[in-house]
Amino acid sequence: MQHYISIEKNRNGGFEYFKTLWAERGITGIMATTMTEGIEKATEIENSKNDELYFIDIVADEFANYMAELRILSEETNAPILIVTSNYSTEEHRQATLNGASFYGGYCEPAENNIDAVINIVNNQWGRLQEVLGGVKFP
Repeated sequence: MQHYISIEKNRNGGFEYFKTLWAERGITGIMATTMTEGIEKATEIENSKNDELYFIDIVADEFANYMAELRILSEETNAPILIVTSNYSTEEHRQATLNGASFYGGYCEPAENNIDAVINIVNNQWGRLQEVLGGVKFP
C-alpha cells in the first residue's frame, strides 16, 4: 500500500481534504504533528515489507525550526520530501535543498493543482533515480 506523510498541525483542516483527494488515487494519507513523529512514521513505513512511502510533505509555515530535523528525515527515507510554504525565501530554499528536500515552494490554486504538481515532482525524482540505477523499478 502506498502512503504519504504530511507533517503539519492541520490548523485549517486542509489535511482531511487532501487525504480524500489522494485516496482517490489509491494513496493513504498519514498526518504527523511534529517533525519527530514524521521521522518515526517514515521509518516505520520504510521498514515495512507491505507499505511504500510515496512522498513526505512539510508545511514549513507551521514549524519554525523544521530545518533542524530535515537532514535526519532525509537520511531515514528514500521518499521525496516536499517543503511547502506561503512565505517563499531564496535562502530557506537553498537551506532546505542542502538538507535533503526534493522540492521547496508555494501552494497551487486551486488545491487540486497541488496533487498534479506533487505527482510530477515525485515522478521526476523516481525517473531520474531509475535512469541513474539503470532501470530499477520504483513506486
